[in-house]
Amino acid sequence: MIDVFSFPLSFFFSSFLFLFPFPLSFSSFLFLFPFPLSFSLSSFPFHLFLMFSFLRSFFYSAMIL
Repeated sequence: MIDVFSFPLSFFFSSFLFLFPFPLSFSSFLFLFPFPLSFSLSSFPFHLFLMFSFLRSFFYSAMIL
């Protein structure tokens, strides 16, 4: 059973990170950090995709700077 609260949030923020990777900073990481802590086992791939999207956007912003 998919967690009702973590699934829409993780899907929304993963798509947001996928579309807008550049203006993210450390404050967005602090904002997104509680979501992987509240995952169920079935929604784990979405949180994994979320963290990979954040790491990719972090490296993109590091390359820009």
